[in-house]
Amino acid sequence: MPIIVDEGARRALIAGATLRLAQREGVGAVTIRAVARELGRSTVFVTNYLGTRTELLLNVLSFVRAEWDLALDGLAGTDGDRRPSLWELVRWSATEDEFDRTVRHLWLEVLSRPTAEPELFRTLREDARRQHDDLAAAAAAGAAAPSGALADLAYLVLRGYYVSSIEDGARWTPERVQTALRQLLELAGALLPDDPG
Repeated sequence: MPIIVDEGARRALIAGATLRLAQREGVGAVTIRAVARELGRSTVFVTNYLGTRTELLLNVLSFVRAEWDLALDGLAGTDGDRRPSLWELVRWSATEDEFDRTVRHLWLEVLSRPTAEPELFRTLREDARRQHDDLAAAAAAGAAAPSGALADLAYLVLRGYYVSSIEDGARWTPERVQTALRQLLELAGALLPDDPG
């Protein structure tokens, strides 16, 4: 009887190993062989699912996006009808989990060489557009000020934060950025809840 393999679980396992490796040794250290070593497996274990370094990195981006989608679903609640408010979305976007800085390093590497790995570049661009669309939808649902401008402000500050957190993470903490974003959105006329937490 053939062994049934959960391909999604295997890809998630490989993504986790890729992230740990990149976090410890840098994005440049990510190779099929190094990821297999991180897993304590043969390279065939990895190449059965992902045949190139680009596919390894695309797998990481897909894994991270799925994790973010789960977190965003949690912000919206379980009723299925409510989207996160602009402030909920902005505050969440200016937080960090275990691998956020590692993903930002990957993001910067890909953006610095857009023609080297065009599929990765396209994926990141699509993700960036999706983030902006999510901000625009949240702003349109509850803002008194022009929602397009609010979404643009939030998006540009968040993208700057992602770079700044790599340049000087000790200075540009999530708390500092959340405070600045809240003040900026209030100045721009966004209707925000009284409780910033």
